[in-house]
Amino acid sequence: MKVESTFYEWNSNHGSVHAAARVRPVAYMTCVVLKYIETLIALGDQLFRQNTLETLPLAMQRYIEASHLFGPRPVHVPQLGNRSVWSYNDLVEKVNLDDFSNALVKLELEFPFRADYLGSSEHIPFTQTGYFCIPANPQIVFLRALLDDRLYKCRNSLDIDGHKQSLPLFEPPIDPGALMRATAAGIGPSAVVSDLASPMPRYRFMYLLERTLELCRELKDTDARALAVKEKKDAKALGALSARHNTAVHRLVMEVKQAQKEEELAAIQTLEETRRSHVSRLAFYLALTGDPVPNLKSDSGWQEIQQTVGKSTTDELRMSPSEQHEMEKTIESITWSTVASS
Repeated sequence: MKVESTFYEWNSNHGSVHAAARVRPVAYMTCVVLKYIETLIALGDQLFRQNTLETLPLAMQRYIEASHLFGPRPVHVPQLGNRSVWSYNDLVEKVNLDDFSNALVKLELEFPFRADYLGSSEHIPFTQTGYFCIPANPQIVFLRALLDDRLYKCRNSLDIDGHKQSLPLFEPPIDPGALMRATAAGIGPSAVVSDLASPMPRYRFMYLLERTLELCRELKDTDARALAVKEKKDAKALGALSARHNTAVHRLVMEVKQAQKEEELAAIQTLEETRRSHVSRLAFYLALTGDPVPNLKSDSGWQEIQQTVGKSTTDELRMSPSEQHEMEKTIESITWSTVASS
């Protein structure tokens, strides 16, 4: 009945796992225990990555505590006999199927060595199990394998990556200059020591990071000033704030224009190189034909070529003299072709 209610809740709530877990509190208990085990393993990994003789026993304590929560590993039971494989039709005929289409199989029904019993009220006990077994939870299997791997590495002088190592007897000394700078900045010694054991940061683009933080600080300062101006209703302060904002905008626009200027200068250099290539090709072809190479000035301006086009006709066709001459010659050639063919 409990399985049926769980399936009904799960199906009624469109496959929500929490709806099914409300009927089974053990599911939430298991989830909490798994999260606690993951936390212990993560804390042990943090201590294990420091690679010191002081933190290694602490990491092993966290791993052993997680191992105690797991308990002993399940015993693998070998196959004791031959299996009798049934088809779905055999299951339907021989046993009754439940709501999940699973069959209950009776185990140990025949006892070859037993005492005779008296009375009809006594029954032989037996165990029932599902024909289709529930697979193991992959998350539990992964956590157990990870925990065994961490304990093996700790007990065999391996680091967290599996490399052989020999730890020094003492940790490297702390830089006194860093402690003095931290004290001057108002940071405690414990924070400095914890930063020494922290992993390498993932940020590599420090310039972009500094610019981003600068823009964020400027935005935060502008927001605070705008709020103060709105509260005091000071028009002059609002104008000064607008002027500072416009100055910042113009400065950014100036940087963009400077970048565009550099791009145009690079384009000019490209065009100059292209012109030198054309001049070299012209000199080569003139040398092949035996013509003199003219003096090509690089700083000469553009010279417009005069277009010599005659006066157009005044009739309805409106043609230039060259076009009219070409049309007359075409008509004359057609006439001579007709005479020659006849």
